[in-house]
Amino acid sequence: MSSYLYEARYGLAVAFALLVWITLEYQVGLHTTHIASHSIVTNFFAIIPIYLMWRALKHRRDVLEGGQVLWWQGITSGMVISVVAGALAAPTMWFFTKFINPGFYQAMIDFAVASGEKREIAEANFHPTVYAIQSTLSPVIMGFLTSVILTAIARFQVERRTKSAANPS
Repeated sequence: MSSYLYEARYGLAVAFALLVWITLEYQVGLHTTHIASHSIVTNFFAIIPIYLMWRALKHRRDVLEGGQVLWWQGITSGMVISVVAGALAAPTMWFFTKFINPGFYQAMIDFAVASGEKREIAEANFHPTVYAIQSTLSPVIMGFLTSVILTAIARFQVERRTKSAANPS
């Protein structure tokens, strides 16, 4: 079994990308003036970890595993990235809300209340502990699903390549 240090670096890259992304959100006003668009725009961040996971999986398949990747290798590759990113997500959010945008939670609470949510529910949803749990668990859960899908794609590409090499037209 090859080392998964390569994937751990990609997990670090995802955590760093998260910090850059939420800082950019703040800079363009998605936590203040354009807060109504935040819940939609923030979902586009998913493209970055999916892309990074795909690159790591392709590297594992093509370089480290000699052109083939087993199911467990692909899923493990994605899970290493996801666990590292998940472990660093809560400290990343803490750093962001402590040093870059200390008003993040209050702005989200105020917007939720202005949108018709009860203050108690908004305060419960936009709380540092809740965000720490969500930001730790979400990458792991979504990372597992993503790694299964990307492993299937990577394996399908190899099978298709093998079949076309065996049957030249």
